[in-house]
Amino acid sequence: MNTIFKFIAPFYDKMMKIGGVEDKEKIASEIDPGDRVLDLGGGTGRIAKFIQELQSENETYLLDCNRGMLKKAEEKELKNLVQGYSSNMPFSNDFFDAILCVDALHHFEKTEESLSEMNRVLKPRGKLIVSDFNSESTPMKALEALEILGDRSVSYLSNQELKKMLEDKGFKINHEDDNPFGYFLTAIKTE
Repeated sequence: MNTIFKFIAPFYDKMMKIGGVEDKEKIASEIDPGDRVLDLGGGTGRIAKFIQELQSENETYLLDCNRGMLKKAEEKELKNLVQGYSSNMPFSNDFFDAILCVDALHHFEKTEESLSEMNRVLKPRGKLIVSDFNSESTPMKALEALEILGDRSVSYLSNQELKKMLEDKGFKINHEDDNPFGYFLTAIKTE
């Protein structure tokens, strides 16, 4: 995964304006003022920057494994940029009030471990916000095939698969929306 994103980092934000599934306003509405927020797999920081500008009282962190993507995030004057992996996060237990995972989950090589880590670093009753591509739609099947060519670790989940995995990891689904291209859901840490 690191290799492909090293090359697309310079134009990633422009590419995602065309093809991203995120709704920044919807994502931001799920975050409370003063929350400590993690943008997990946040790449160039397009979502973290939006949250930081909208809710300046929040403490926003961005974790990504790719140095090239983090360099682009640095250009946005974001604070708390951390290079690391979703399956082994360098944060203490119960550290975050909210975790955002936008257009990123399908790139995590160790999905099960990553979901366990999300649970570990979220505070009790903390919120997980996931927006990703819907693997069951025809247009997304084509995108998946293209992404697999550049990144063999890509693994799209259906909304139902993700919900089951989250429930198995100690989350309760709070809200969900589906559309032909993607899904948006929030889950609360129950433990």
